[in-house]
Amino acid sequence: MRLISFIFKFLFCVTYIIGSHFSTAEGAKPEERPNILFCIADDWGWHASAYGEPVLKTPHFDRIAKEGVLFNYAYVSSPSCTPSRGAVLTGQWHWRLEAGANLWCVFPDRHATYPEILGEAGYFTGKTRKAWGPGRTETLGRQLAGKDFKSFDVFLNQRPEGKPFCFWIGSSDPHRGFKLNSGEQSGMDLSKIRVPGYFPDAPIVRTDVADYFFEVQRFDALVGSAL
Repeated sequence: MRLISFIFKFLFCVTYIIGSHFSTAEGAKPEERPNILFCIADDWGWHASAYGEPVLKTPHFDRIAKEGVLFNYAYVSSPSCTPSRGAVLTGQWHWRLEAGANLWCVFPDRHATYPEILGEAGYFTGKTRKAWGPGRTETLGRQLAGKDFKSFDVFLNQRPEGKPFCFWIGSSDPHRGFKLNSGEQSGMDLSKIRVPGYFPDAPIVRTDVADYFFEVQRFDALVGSAL
């Protein structure tokens, strides 16, 4: 699955809006602001049960797809993690981020991120696990996706009453390395896996795909726990 992962790295960024929405509808209050939970996987391709994968089970992704928007055609900013996350955080093409577009480099101070902007506008912001990087910020200690928290639950428990929130969950799943045979041991039927045409249909390939699927499902469970 490595080739697929590089081509479709970060193709699926799951965004879920909770609570009130920006609206000019009758009865809506102009000060209402939505809470934002943003979940992003690492090296996930287009694979989900919502896309017809017969072995993979992603009920929480499928729920978001059903209640929101499911993309059948999408393009990633860059086939690499750090520039892709930089593009998501800033709304800029990765090549406009200077050194911030490179792995193990320096993110310039002059590029603002949306969590920083929302924080200045009164949002309670935070993150857990992987955000921008690997690399460092020009000003040491700068939190591009918000203050780091052990979990979403801890973040919510510390949220000031009445404040809208913006939280980033950045998983390392399904990035390699995979635990060998984890997919098959979880109960997946390897004979039903659809092997891409550019890979040999061999037992080791089916095992590798299943191990990748196992981590996709683990990310889906993480999203489900947050929802």
